[in-house]
Amino acid sequence: MPRKLRKNIRKRKRALKHPIVKLTPQQQLQQQMMNDPTMLQQMSSNPMLLNRVIGAQSGGLRAALLAKMAGYGGAADGTAYNPQSQMNLSSLKNQITDVKKSNIDIQKQISENEKKLEYDRHTKKLNELNVEKKKKEEQLKELSTEEYAKKVSEKAAEVAKMEQDVINLKNHTTQYKVLKDEEIKQKALKTYMDSDEYKKEVEANVKAEKLLQLQNQTVQYENLAQESKNNDAAMQKAMKSADIIKANNDWLDAQANAKAAQLIGSIRQKYKRMKTVQMKL
Repeated sequence: MPRKLRKNIRKRKRALKHPIVKLTPQQQLQQQMMNDPTMLQQMSSNPMLLNRVIGAQSGGLRAALLAKMAGYGGAADGTAYNPQSQMNLSSLKNQITDVKKSNIDIQKQISENEKKLEYDRHTKKLNELNVEKKKKEEQLKELSTEEYAKKVSEKAAEVAKMEQDVINLKNHTTQYKVLKDEEIKQKALKTYMDSDEYKKEVEANVKAEKLLQLQNQTVQYENLAQESKNNDAAMQKAMKSADIIKANNDWLDAQANAKAAQLIGSIRQKYKRMKTVQMKL
């Protein structure tokens, strides 16, 4: 047999030879309470105290205490409570059962109260959360309203800007069209003025004016010549008139040439102005 096992067996034998148990101060106090007649009387009239004391005892001590309470003389020193009491063990058990039931009811009531308190606490917390939620919803609503108004104003400003841009574009397009038409006209006029046809037309107009003037002068001269045949004085006058007519013809030629030169100069100035406008555009 192993040495350790033999040692444990010897320890057990010594423990059986000396069955002395040392009680703690609390256990000693409980022993005194069980042997105190006043305490026994209080326990008999107070089931909750009885239940608390009995529930704290071990099996043997509980049986001894119940025997003392029943009046069976459980103690050798004669400290049993009221040996002539009519309380028996069955009535004591019934009281203990009632006490246990009352304890169960009390525990249920305590549990219900705790549940109610828990429910009230959760309800209060829920109400606080609901109030906070409403405040946040109101703040969010105010923010959303402000953001919506801001977006609407921005959208309106953007639309107004787009409309103004469209109007400006239309005006610019109209101006461009006008300038383009004017440019086309100026180009056409320049092309026409630079063409030989225009020059021939100007020369033809000048020649036609001169021819018309000469024809008128010739008619006048013929009339004067016809009159001069009848009268020498008239003839001399006619000669003088012829000289005058010639001088007038020379003057008319000079005037026609000056007008032609002036017309050509004005056309050139118009062309230069049109070219300046085109360069600015």
